Amino acid sequence: MAQTLGMEKVAWLNSRRARWGSMLDRNLRSRHRWSAWEVDTAWVEEEKRRQSSAESFVSTNDVLTSSFLTSGKFAYGVMSVNFRGRLCGLDKIHAGNYKGGVQFWPEEFASPAGIRCSLQPPSFRAGRSDVPGFLPSVRGRVGVVTNWATVCEELHLKDCQQKLHLPVLGDIQVNGAMIIFRPAPGKLGVVIGERRLFPRRPSVEVIRRIC
Repeated sequence: MAQTLGMEKVAWLNSRRARWGSMLDRNLRSRHRWSAWEVDTAWVEEEKRRQSSAESFVSTNDVLTSSFLTSGKFAYGVMSVNFRGRLCGLDKIHAGNYKGGVQFWPEEFASPAGIRCSLQPPSFRAGRSDVPGFLPSVRGRVGVVTNWATVCEELHLKDCQQKLHLPVLGDIQVNGAMIIFRPAPGKLGVVIGERRLFPRRPSVEVIRRIC
């Protein structure tokens, strides 16, 4: 998996300078402000139609990831990817953690097409092979996106109806994060956490704030 993502990029995630960036970000900036929103799926479908071409398509994940990283003005982005079904021989029957982080520079996450490009096998990379140097790393302006909507399954209990699902997570070690999820069957939502004084409204069209 490291060879697929790029040895230098995988090494950067665990590097001393990246850890220093997380530590300084935690100690010198505001605490994370969290908010959850229901996304307007009609808007997402229109964006997918507008951004797709005859040669390639873009997904809901591509649209939301590009929007979050761009509007947050992050210096570097990481998208968590489950490689089951993507790498040869890996599927749901295999135990273990086959998750990896595809990394992006701002010009690479500037459009949904840039996100889609990084998901094309055999090399799951956005384009550039270089990683942040010392100063960009310690500044800590890194945003992370993970998509839980694709693995969500509705909870079925006798005489019960699922009203709301919210992701539960502990402290994160980056400046900002977005979780794409399913708040209820047929609904799409995002949870956003960023180090700022007040939570910001998402750059995507939303129906309502959940909490």
